[in-house]
Amino acid sequence: MTEEEQPLPAVLARTGDARQEAESLGQGIFMSRDISNAYRVVTSAGDVMITTGIAFHGEQNFRRLSAVSDNPVAKIVFTQSHPDHIGGWRWFNTPRTQTIARVNFDHVYGYFEELRRP
Repeated sequence: MTEEEQPLPAVLARTGDARQEAESLGQGIFMSRDISNAYRVVTSAGDVMITTGIAFHGEQNFRRLSAVSDNPVAKIVFTQSHPDHIGGWRWFNTPRTQTIARVNFDHVYGYFEELRRP
């Protein structure tokens, strides 16, 4: 079955599977293509992550985006609290990383974590 013949959710779920490296968008901004792309902005004060992608691509996003910079991740900015934006958080988050998210992030994150449990 060709990609054109596959249902859209199946195509979206595999977005980025074939990519092996982060893409440079210029001016120190790199993207790991994913269901919802993960971005790393390289700065001299520590790097900034903008979303971290979906959980089942989290480690892959971490590998790709770690290859572009040795700087620590100083901040993670979540544009949403949905699993496709926050799934790779555990790979990028450290005790020195500041996470910037919506006010009810803990509640939403906990809700989605509960949904994952059998």
